[in-house]
Amino acid sequence: QLQDLVADPDWREVAPLVHVVKRLFAHFAEHKDIPTLQQASAQFTAMQTDFTRKITDQFTAYDPMIDGRAPDNMAHACAVIDAVGPEASKAFMHNFIQNLLEKYQRKFHHG
Repeated sequence: QLQDLVADPDWREVAPLVHVVKRLFAHFAEHKDIPTLQQASAQFTAMQTDFTRKITDQFTAYDPMIDGRAPDNMAHACAVIDAVGPEASKAFMHNFIQNLLEKYQRKFHHG
């Protein structure tokens, strides 16, 4: 089901599924040497990376000065970032803040 959401993600559905799959892999952690689980884990990691990239791109493209109110799905997208984990959250926040500072500098630069 999560695989189906990679191409056209509905962030409301993605966050709970990421949590469930992470718990599932945690349950089978002691069997991580099984090739099928290794392959599934690699696919899941790739999906998480793809979701994080898409969310980062969505937030980077959003400009409150031009676009007005944020789309409703942005809160759900943040829940996905949280579900992926603290490293994704940290990288996302860094990127988001950097993006806002760049937009601010372009708008108010006096020189």
